[in-house]
Amino acid sequence: MLKQLRNKNVAKKIFIVLALILIPAFVLWGTGSMTKDKAESTYAGIMSGKKVSNQDYGSSWRAVKNEAIMRYPNFNEIYEQLDLNGQAWDRLILLGEADRQRIKVSDEEVTKTIRSFPFLSMDGRFDVDAYERLLKNTFQTSPRDFEEDMRNSLKIAKLINSVTKNIEVSDDELLKKYKEENEKIKIAYVTQSPRDFTDKVDASEKEAEECYKANSADFKMPERVNIEFIEFKYPDYLGGITITDDQIKQYYGSHTKEFERAESVRARHILVEDANAAADILKKIKIGADFAQMAKEFSEDPTKANGGDLGYFEKGRMIPEFESAAFALKPGEVSNIVKTQFGYHIIKVEDRKPPYTESLEEAKEKIRNRLATEQAQAKAYSEALRARSSMQTDSDFEKTAKDYQKPIKKTGYFSGQELIPGIGRNPQLQRAAFNLKINEVGPLVSPDNVKSEANYIIKLVDKKDPGSPPLEDIKEEVKNRIKQDKMNKLAKESMEKYRAVIMEKMKSGLSFKNAVESAGLKAKESEYITRADYIKDIGPAIDIKEVFDYKAGDISPVLATPRSACVAQLVDLKPMEEAKFEEAKKEFKQQYLEIKKAQTLDKWFLDIKTKAGVQNNIK
Repeated sequence: MLKQLRNKNVAKKIFIVLALILIPAFVLWGTGSMTKDKAESTYAGIMSGKKVSNQDYGSSWRAVKNEAIMRYPNFNEIYEQLDLNGQAWDRLILLGEADRQRIKVSDEEVTKTIRSFPFLSMDGRFDVDAYERLLKNTFQTSPRDFEEDMRNSLKIAKLINSVTKNIEVSDDELLKKYKEENEKIKIAYVTQSPRDFTDKVDASEKEAEECYKANSADFKMPERVNIEFIEFKYPDYLGGITITDDQIKQYYGSHTKEFERAESVRARHILVEDANAAADILKKIKIGADFAQMAKEFSEDPTKANGGDLGYFEKGRMIPEFESAAFALKPGEVSNIVKTQFGYHIIKVEDRKPPYTESLEEAKEKIRNRLATEQAQAKAYSEALRARSSMQTDSDFEKTAKDYQKPIKKTGYFSGQELIPGIGRNPQLQRAAFNLKINEVGPLVSPDNVKSEANYIIKLVDKKDPGSPPLEDIKEEVKNRIKQDKMNKLAKESMEKYRAVIMEKMKSGLSFKNAVESAGLKAKESEYITRADYIKDIGPAIDIKEVFDYKAGDISPVLATPRSACVAQLVDLKPMEEAKFEEAKKEFKQQYLEIKKAQTLDKWFLDIKTKAGVQNNIK
């Protein structure tokens, strides 16, 4: 039985059975671990104005840990990425609310739930031995603790049900939602970018002061830290590493699949955003114009500099529409116009390569580099580990840097949502940094252990609480906001003038497109889009949602979006299909109901979490 429980497929089934009871869908997972703040070791924290004992917190932490074990087969590998600390507090908040509402779970309900688990049944009977082995070997929990955890999980399930049980979706609401998601429009439009006015705006010191005073809450920043770090990067350890031919041959022989290559094509392409322009270019190519030269002259893709050459690529590398067209061509053939999310493409295939396996000679240098990199990564990790282990106190930080001939680098202040200056994205390092006290040195940060690109020893220099920083610290940000507001205003004013000209010209009989072009601007036309789509130079279609309520031919006032000021004409509307709505109605209603429940739960939980006012003494 135990062997069966360790099987990944069985473990997945176990999780599916328990997930509905144990894991509230709206609770988010993040990062963390269970360590007490030394200054507050007598209790875990404060919730709803009352102290939470270490024992109560520990019970909650144990329960969410066991849930994570069931949820993630690779729990031991991703343990540090899971916010068991935050999850434990969320569970305590939920249990506190369940107790406040006097929600009870009987012994019979707990027993019935546990006995219902199919993986604890043998020949139709509850297997006590299997149950005890599961608790001992997998959860390392006593039966009493597990059963109390189960009781609390059932309380939470009842609580959640009480919040969502009366949520419904009316037929009118369902029809409106389906219509919003499925009706499509095609628009013609013209835009004016705020960037066109970059050189025409400035922000004075007085404006910065006034903007900051009037909008100080907008500049509120989250908690930030400033750290020093010692870096052990693998490229610094490549010197002196020698990879022999025998090592290369051995690697090649044991990794043959790694060198199998699928069919590939070498292609050039021309990309433009206008369908008519693409048609004109294709005509010229068909009567003999040089494809590469046409790409250099007309393509709007960065590859225009080398004649649109994309090199060789296999299936799965390009977007589906482009890939299908390219792999349907023979060498020397040119495609028709291919529409993708990026615009209109014309493709020419230069060559095709059938599937093949790279020879040892062809793969030799790649293998050499791979093995050298792996050895250098291992050396960097080992030295970083020795360096951190040699530090007896936090004050050894500088000495260690000197002993290992490493510079001490500084990041400056950053928040938990930003890239780390000088390092980039490194969630493990961010978690470690925010859990440190000032002048404390953290544990070795090696995201992939022996295969890490870089390893870090970090020291917290300073920490700033959430709040609005002094104007001097963010003056450039304030000034940039002022400039952007001015640019947006100028773009809208400019488009207002153009719209007046366009409307006047349309009175004389010109179409919207011709009126736009006669005003010296470029008219664009979208494909059929829904509210969830993206429109080039405008942004998300939802930013101009009012256009979806127009009739064909209607022209909008000037619409301001974060990307541009625009005027749009509704060219055509494709209403939702009634037959498809009726066919999908039942499933769509269930999906929308779940969304409404999740939204209600999110809002409800945020409210009780805010009221709980948790003060956390656990790192």
